[in-house]
Amino acid sequence: MTLGGVHIAPHGEASKTSPRSEPARQADSGLVSRGNLRSDAIPGISRECFCSEWRFEGREGQSESANPPAAACNSQVSGQKALGIASKRRLLTRPRSLTDDRFLPRNQRVEYPEVTVCIAARAGNVIFGASDRMLTSGDVQFEPSAGTKIIQVTTSMFVMTAGDAALQAEVVGALMREVAARIQKDQASWFRVQDAADIYVEKYNEARNKRAESAILSPLFLDRHSFVSDQKMLAENLASDISKELLNFSMPGIAAIVAGLDSEGSHIYLIQEGETTALEANCVDSVGFASIGMGRRHASSQFMFARHAWNSPIADTLLLTYHAKKKSEVAPGVGLGTDMVMVNGLGGFTVIGDHVLGKLEQEHQKITEEENSAFAKARGEISRYVEEIGKQADASAAAATTQQPPAKVDDTNKPPDGVEVSKPS
Repeated sequence: MTLGGVHIAPHGEASKTSPRSEPARQADSGLVSRGNLRSDAIPGISRECFCSEWRFEGREGQSESANPPAAACNSQVSGQKALGIASKRRLLTRPRSLTDDRFLPRNQRVEYPEVTVCIAARAGNVIFGASDRMLTSGDVQFEPSAGTKIIQVTTSMFVMTAGDAALQAEVVGALMREVAARIQKDQASWFRVQDAADIYVEKYNEARNKRAESAILSPLFLDRHSFVSDQKMLAENLASDISKELLNFSMPGIAAIVAGLDSEGSHIYLIQEGETTALEANCVDSVGFASIGMGRRHASSQFMFARHAWNSPIADTLLLTYHAKKKSEVAPGVGLGTDMVMVNGLGGFTVIGDHVLGKLEQEHQKITEEENSAFAKARGEISRYVEEIGKQADASAAAATTQQPPAKVDDTNKPPDGVEVSKPS
């Protein structure tokens, strides 16, 4: 019988083919080594993109008979030629094109809609934070009864998260462990807000590299270290394609705000994607506020309308932060529940109680009612004004007896191209 073009003798029957010579067997096995591909021995490597379905394929026989005995040789090249496999060996092939969203740039991936809103505002050396309770994990979106979007990092610092809850739990968990370990070593110094933001980005990159290695390098029996060290032994196209996939490997979209106080004062760091898919931590102390999530634009607009400054009064900033969160609820995916915290001085992390939130809600309702009342009054005034203008226009139209051409325009100062130039008043 034959299998893949190689004759196999039945049980009890001796093979009629001669054993292959040792140089030929060495040449055949030298084409592939575990985790180490020889570019000079693989002339037909596919230039397609890679995915988790890469596999090794054996030699393709030309007929159903066994290959003839190989001639004795002393080199790998002559051994390949004697076996007739130099142009028949195909390695690392893929049956279909790559479709996994993780390997595509973010603007080409299908993503689930954003939800939530998280806001941080600065009032001198006091920091306020507010968020809803909406969570996202894959295609699941829901609002739990208790808030989980504001996580206390130290007694003077907190982090607020938006995006995939599972990935955030992994990154924030690693952040908490790293901060706790550093504080244990140096309890005399207040942990810097900037360091916490940098650690968050670092832990995110570690999670991303781990997933990229598992999806791209592991099927090729490689890891990050062996890929770098053995890159010169890979075919140029192979190394280039792997590098592109590692760079383009995308993660679920997430963002975070790290805010609090340290020995240098109050700080707010906004962590989100930059021009590439990599996360960037930017200090927004001078702006005085930051927001993330689907409702970020609605919330930020309230701070801009109010002309908020980083040293605004505490009471104004407290009310504005709550008001901005409530206004952002018009955005799809923003929950109705509200959680707020405050950091007032070093070691002053405090969860704002329901009695304060209740008072803020009362004032927010008053503001909303007054805005609606003022808008309704203004709409009535404008309606009457437009009606009067319409009557005047109707009267002018009724008085006109003949159609007249438009008034002649003085073309003394007209430029050559005919564009009108207005005269100074």
